[in-house]
Amino acid sequence: MLKKKVYILPLVILLLSFVKTNAQVLCGLPKVTDEEKKTLLGLSNSNKNARKINNYTIFVSPTIVHKSSGESNFSESQIYQLINNANVIFAPINIHFEVLNNKIEHINEDKYYDFKTQDESDLRSKYEKSEAINIYFFHTLTLPDLSLLNGYTNLPNLSRSSNFMFFSYLENTSSEFNLLKDKIFIHELGHYFGLLHTYQDSNDPDESKRELVTRGIGANCANTGDQLCDTNADPYERIPSIFSLGCTEIIPTYILDKNGASFSPPVDNYMSYQTKCGNVFTTMQYQKMEAGLNIRLSSNAEYNIWKDGSNTLSIKSIEKKSFCIGEEVEVAYEKNGYFDPNNEVSVLLSDKSGMNFEKVSDVTFINDNRLKFTLKQGLADGSNYRIVLSSSNPILSSPNSEHFEIKSRPSASITANNTTVNQGEEISLKINFGGTGPWSFKDWNGFYYTDIRYPVITINSTITESRLFTISDISNSCGNLTLTPSIYVSVIPPSLQISGNSDRVFCISNPVFLEVKNIDAKQLATADYKVIINSQGQTYNLSPEILNSGFRFILPSNLQTDQRYALKISGNQEGNFSQTIYFKVGDKPEQPKIITPNSICFGATKNILEAEGKNLKWYTSQTGQSFYNQIKVNTLKEGNEVYYVSQIDSNGCESERSKMDVVIKPKVTAELYGSYYLVHGDSLKLSLNLTGEAPWQFTISNLGTFTSYNSKPEIIVSPEVSTTYSITNVANQCGAGTTSGYAEVNVGLALANEPISTNDFSVFPNPVLDGRIQIDSKESIQKVELISTDGKLSFSTTFLINIPQPIIFPNHLKGKYILKVYTAKQTFQKHIILN
Repeated sequence: MLKKKVYILPLVILLLSFVKTNAQVLCGLPKVTDEEKKTLLGLSNSNKNARKINNYTIFVSPTIVHKSSGESNFSESQIYQLINNANVIFAPINIHFEVLNNKIEHINEDKYYDFKTQDESDLRSKYEKSEAINIYFFHTLTLPDLSLLNGYTNLPNLSRSSNFMFFSYLENTSSEFNLLKDKIFIHELGHYFGLLHTYQDSNDPDESKRELVTRGIGANCANTGDQLCDTNADPYERIPSIFSLGCTEIIPTYILDKNGASFSPPVDNYMSYQTKCGNVFTTMQYQKMEAGLNIRLSSNAEYNIWKDGSNTLSIKSIEKKSFCIGEEVEVAYEKNGYFDPNNEVSVLLSDKSGMNFEKVSDVTFINDNRLKFTLKQGLADGSNYRIVLSSSNPILSSPNSEHFEIKSRPSASITANNTTVNQGEEISLKINFGGTGPWSFKDWNGFYYTDIRYPVITINSTITESRLFTISDISNSCGNLTLTPSIYVSVIPPSLQISGNSDRVFCISNPVFLEVKNIDAKQLATADYKVIINSQGQTYNLSPEILNSGFRFILPSNLQTDQRYALKISGNQEGNFSQTIYFKVGDKPEQPKIITPNSICFGATKNILEAEGKNLKWYTSQTGQSFYNQIKVNTLKEGNEVYYVSQIDSNGCESERSKMDVVIKPKVTAELYGSYYLVHGDSLKLSLNLTGEAPWQFTISNLGTFTSYNSKPEIIVSPEVSTTYSITNVANQCGAGTTSGYAEVNVGLALANEPISTNDFSVFPNPVLDGRIQIDSKESIQKVELISTDGKLSFSTTFLINIPQPIIFPNHLKGKYILKVYTAKQTFQKHIILN
């Protein structure tokens, strides 16, 4: 019954060709009542070709409704296309549709052309036939709320009022007709013969009435939803946009069934609301429609749509929907027409899949329309059993019965992975169930388990003493098992004894040593010992270092500090193992707090490194194992060193190592050096070199005390006379340092630009233009020097004979200089400029 809510936009878009002024609703099947569901529940679910069945020729009476003028755009040939297509689809269950008397009826009434469902009884009282399915085709179908329908019908019942199908053809475009032919017409025939929507009750407020995704044990597909297990659960009513999803698109992950399973609805099914992914009926849908014939072809029906309806045999009901092996199945049936007095009615029972019907022996006839038979041992559990009745005279058979379930009584067994184990070991006890699930039982500790949905379950148990494991109160829906399966497990006590407490704290990064008693040299030599650690189903097997008095090992790095672990030592010989002890992994303490880089003054007497923490360990490398309780630093050696420090908590757990950079500051020194010549009245800069860290304070004799942030400060001096300077002390934040060196400044008199005595000495030209200068002197010149303004000798030459001649200075000498001329009696000085 392809019905869509009017407020769903995807449907409006998909059915645009069907839309006039109102939203198009595909299917108008009335709300299915609980009573109708009970009637339909279990209509046969099995292979459509499971047995040879009768051929059913079903008559239909098509009627096209026109305007009073007779105008119509829907033709008789199109009706035959619909019928022919339906015959192809229903051929697997031998249903063939024929037009009654090969005549298609026509109604020319404006009142019914655009049909309103409230006029249904008026229309049918005028035109309905009882010897065929009445099928009407209107321009439009409108509900009282003005929703437009594509079609609607009723589920099978005996009333004449259920024998109809209504369709709208709208403008009868190519796409509209193809949708009618390929989906809507077949969809409504499915309803007529008993099929529900694949999404039936998918959003029922009572979650127990919604179909689960689950199949097998715990499934409810046989009695909820569309009551079929070979159509997947369809959540359409919870997410109507399924209608517009692509054929391979996944249902949103937030749409889950009661058990949290994801849906994969049958979007290619005739009874779904998907119209673009193909259309099929499943095997069980075919069989359920065949079973619907029991109602449609009943002699008690107020209509007769079957060509061969003179003799019929049909199943009215089966007493229950579920039976246990050994129970009696009571069946109500009816015969219509002539049956020979010697006629025999037989019962054929299918297998669990609805196939392979076999005759049932020992059938008891309660009266002429009721029989019963007993379900024999050996039948498999299944929810899709069905029966067929056959008669010998006349030879005919009934349609399938409604489906029913056959269950078997419970059985159980218990096994263990080992029947002899070491004390404290975990054993796996496997419980196997037979019969029909789910099951319930009570274990050896008195704990009661219910709703077990798996035929095999495993229970792990740590065993400390020999004991009998027994399960009891085993039951399922068919009753209780009187047997109490059991298994005895023997426990061997430990031969080794781990010394100390049974509950401890081990450090994740520290080697663990376990002292063990009762171990001898022979055992150590022959046994392959393992340290076995268990927690929450995870096991670690460690190979320890074997010592004379015990074992040493390192814990796995991925152990968690919030878990409790079980530990034991086990050898490769029976009984050669220890008791189980328990431990937790100790958290690493915080790293010690340090100051880094740690700067220490050269020569400092306080040279022991410090950190904030308890039980400190000092290391000279990040990964080295050798450590010191304290570190003394050599402060008489300048440079950088790196040390590492950790702390130990009360559990003996060691922290990560903190890295400390240690810097020994340079020694504090001050050096003064240089020899200078200074013309009286000029100034110059003394050169100093300081080592250590800034700032420095130093004192220079004859000058005073200075503060410097520069390791090479420049001190400007302008002495009146020649002077020697020295540093008397130097210091910085580390204290006093050492001093060295001195500086000599020679001060000379300044000379005018003219000779001192024009009669005795003259120099020209000045300024010197081409590097040549002429000196005239009455006294014999012995030597000439050129002194720079900072007192350095820049040029010197000597004369052997007093022959006036020019002096040529090197080209690179440019600037202001002092010319010193030496004679036997005196020395002359003059400022000159070399250009």
